[in-house]
Amino acid sequence: MSLLPKWLVLCAAAAPLCVAATEHALLNLIRHGERFADKSITHLAPAGYDRAQYIAHCVSPSAPTLAFPKGPPSHLLAAKRQTIHGHNSTRPKETLEPLAKALKIPLDNEIDFEDIDAFARYVQAVPHGSSVFIAWEHKLIGRLAQMLLDPHDPQEPRATGGRQTDRVMERVCFFSGSSTRIP
Repeated sequence: MSLLPKWLVLCAAAAPLCVAATEHALLNLIRHGERFADKSITHLAPAGYDRAQYIAHCVSPSAPTLAFPKGPPSHLLAAKRQTIHGHNSTRPKETLEPLAKALKIPLDNEIDFEDIDAFARYVQAVPHGSSVFIAWEHKLIGRLAQMLLDPHDPQEPRATGGRQTDRVMERVCFFSGSSTRIP
């Protein structure tokens, strides 16, 4: 693997962590690690497990980084894929498990990958000052990103294409009372 991991390339510039009086949370959204060519295998491929270990290595140090300017994430969220349509993928969870172990923090894996409303509620409940690292199913990542940009128009952005393993989508969410604003 290269010294500068491709997955650290931010696909969208986030607003600065701004004024201390503003309530905010930092969200970093990634696609789960690589899968097998045989889609019936619901676990990560060896390259996906390697990526998961590499993510843990890069994200767990306590020093601030470009993706986590306040240090490592305080929350981890991985999409859950129920056995619907005969498929029960564990790839998002497996992508963040090494990081959860390294940071000794829980990995939330209770939101179904298609439940955009539950994802929105999760984001709105994130405590001020938190940072969240999120691994999701590639088919829905664009809808999540669009929901973060405009919660009233959750459509798939054209740029995702389902193969964005090497990108981190970073958003800063600003909170004001009961509403959430993502610039």
